[in-house]
Amino acid sequence: MSEPEHVPDPERVLLHAAETISRLGNLDEFEFLRREVEMKQERMKTTLSGRIMSGESIESLQRQVDYDRGFVDGMLYPFSVVRNAALKLAELDEQREASEPEEAENMWRNYG
Repeated sequence: MSEPEHVPDPERVLLHAAETISRLGNLDEFEFLRREVEMKQERMKTTLSGRIMSGESIESLQRQVDYDRGFVDGMLYPFSVVRNAALKLAELDEQREASEPEEAENMWRNYG
């Protein structure tokens, strides 16, 4: 008869995933990616401004704005995942600290 498979605790699995994801924010490569995304976003703004000033039709501009907004949201999504993971870990740490009982004062040290 085979041994029952160990089923990991879902909370522990989520905590491990959040810790792993939040560490991405500390990597130099992740900061490089963030700068690249910001530069791309600025280039898109500049291009769109040029199209606005050129007198393109409102319909054409609206389509471009909708596309650009979705594109930028997609570029920024990984950064929000990392930020939210870090926030969740900080929240869990605060909850853990609040739920731990305070240490009783060591009365013996007063007699030393």
